[in-house]
Amino acid sequence: LSTNFYARWSGIIRIATAGTYEFALISDDGSRLSIGGKTVVDNGGIHPMQRKAGTIELAAGEHPILIEFVQGGGGAGCVAW
Repeated sequence: LSTNFYARWSGIIRIATAGTYEFALISDDGSRLSIGGKTVVDNGGIHPMQRKAGTIELAAGEHPILIEFVQGGGGAGCVAW
């Protein structure tokens, strides 16, 4: 499992003020960030560390968030913000 694996993190994000928010992923191989079932960042593929970002309109309140990561050999890493 150190070479080829899939990881999934899920939780809730609390938004205090409605508005447009930017999220980004930097990953070595594929990653995806979804909020409320909508893909916000798709950084798919087999690649070295690369950054992708996306924006989403969010109402105040709680929203389900999901980050998925696929590792396909070589270096590994996944950073979200």
